[in-house]
Amino acid sequence: MTRLLLPARVRAIVGPYVAPLVLLALRLTRRRAGIALLYHRIGPRQGDPARELMPPLHVECFKRQLRHLRRHYEIVPTERLRDAIARRRRGQRFPVCLTFDDDTPDHARYALPALRAAGVPATFFLCGSFLDDGAPAFWWQRVQRALDRGVPAGAVAALLPDGARAALGAEPDIHAIGTAMVALAPDERDAVNAALPSLAGADGDDDRLSAEGAAGLVEDGCTIGFHTRRHDALTALDDGALERALVDSREELAGLAGHQLRSIAYPYGIVDARVAKAAGAAGFELGFTCQSIAATPDSDPLLIGRLEPGAMSLGAFALAMVRPLLTPGRR
Repeated sequence: MTRLLLPARVRAIVGPYVAPLVLLALRLTRRRAGIALLYHRIGPRQGDPARELMPPLHVECFKRQLRHLRRHYEIVPTERLRDAIARRRRGQRFPVCLTFDDDTPDHARYALPALRAAGVPATFFLCGSFLDDGAPAFWWQRVQRALDRGVPAGAVAALLPDGARAALGAEPDIHAIGTAMVALAPDERDAVNAALPSLAGADGDDDRLSAEGAAGLVEDGCTIGFHTRRHDALTALDDGALERALVDSREELAGLAGHQLRSIAYPYGIVDARVAKAAGAAGFELGFTCQSIAATPDSDPLLIGRLEPGAMSLGAFALAMVRPLLTPGRR
């Protein structure tokens, strides 16, 4: 595994040659493992992780990743990942599924056409913000818009409660602000989000996936999963609020999807044993985190890790796909 921890430039060069060889060696074992991939935004430009909370992955880069996956892996629907892992035999490809989080219009505009052209299935974990015409933009969209307009990060941080603001120091960056926002109590985060338009300007039509866009995902055969309506960190909720979060808007989304929502992606990937147990009690059969580990037959179905590729060269992506398979179930 350590041999794959190489500088980015080296990974870009050797990855396309080394990764398939390592993968071939792994396929000759009886190892039963698979990978769930996580994407957020796909767009016409490559985002900047240093200054963006949710940097988009260039659609052409995404297409290259899809071609690599089709060439070297068995791409399966998310709900079939565990079955595909269990039935894998020596020599067969390792199964992979694709998932997308949040209510971003990029899903319908860029991700879906690329998936359709490649013939690749995917699951979109949606919040259902488009079910309410008066719903505000999510806080991370407003924070990003404020900083993109040239508002100093300190001015954004000034909207935080005193304790959270003081902990950031004099020169916070966007990621420190994002971490502080996630850690706030839901009512505190709502208050900051309500104040953000004073710096970010008014919400636009492109802030969220439209109802028509969501329906288009379904019409194209994609599966819909649940991402909770408010996108709160579920571990911070008391038992009553947690129970409500696991049902709020779920039936409405199921009506749009045409099937019961049996899978959930925990907001921010934050989950503990209590939340996973509550998800199971609410009828969810699969739960997805943001832990970069492969799934195995022994994995808790409500705690399946996901690998988020992000802005990688194809070589780096090829190596990143292999690494979790070397030690499946471990970070």
